[in-house]
Order: sequence, then structure tokens, then C-alpha cells
Amino acid sequence: MKTYHSIIGAYCLAFPLMIVSCSPQNPSPAVESALPAASAEVQAALNRIAESICTRTGLARDAVDVSWSDAQFTVMIVNSPLNAGSHGARNVQAAEIANDMARATSGMPQFSGALAVHINFFARPLAGGADSIVDRIDFRKGASGVFVLHMT
Repeated sequence: MKTYHSIIGAYCLAFPLMIVSCSPQNPSPAVESALPAASAEVQAALNRIAESICTRTGLARDAVDVSWSDAQFTVMIVNSPLNAGSHGARNVQAAEIANDMARATSGMPQFSGALAVHINFFARPLAGGADSIVDRIDFRKGASGVFVLHMT
């Protein structure tokens, strides 16, 4: 009986220690301070890319949003004059944007793993309300490092 109680006693002491040691711990202050800087650096680069897109296309700055997640860029274009145009016309502009993104991100290590660019044309009612999708055009990075129109 004494052995049984010793085993139970040891388990009761060890189990809480295992829980604490396996629980997620807060990152060190050095790691915490590095994360916002990296995010700020990426956001600044995305803002420069959006500005470059606006310069190349003539779109207003508040009509273009560029985001980065999971090795993919997403470009959201709101109320483009091409919303009323053809899919072919939007494809041409999307190809220009994808090429611009490749040039703008060349040599930027934070984007070296980029695999795709998704360009989404949205219509946003001026009186408010939900956005509606007009067109989605996807590009995948080819072996040469150029984003190529993805056809399904």
C-alpha cells in the first residue's frame, strides 16, 4: 500500500509540473520587440508597392490595398474604371500590376518566398454597403521568377 501511495504522490507532484512546462510561454522581450519591427517593415514595403501600382495604373491611392500572407500577395482594387469593362481589359491591367509587383519586390528578402499574386476587382457602393466582387485574376510564380497568369 505504501508503494501505491508513493506512486500517486509522485504523480500528483509531477503532473502539475508537466502542465506548466508544456504550457505556452510568453516570448522573450527580444522576440517581442522584433515582431512589430518586422511587421512595420513589411507594411511599409506594401505601402510602397501600392503607391507604385497607383503610379503605373492611374488609380487613386485609396482604391488600392496590397496585403501579404502565406507567401501570397493580394491586391484589392476598389471601384476601378475597368469594373465596367471587359475581363480582357482587367487581365491586361492585372498583368501590369503583377509585373510591377515582381519588380518592386525584387531583392526584398521578406518577399523572396512569394508564390502568387491575387488581384481582386471590387465594386463598393458609394452610399455604403457590402463590396461585391467584379473579377479575380491570379498569377503564380514561374520557374523564371516571373508571375504568370493562372488559367483554370
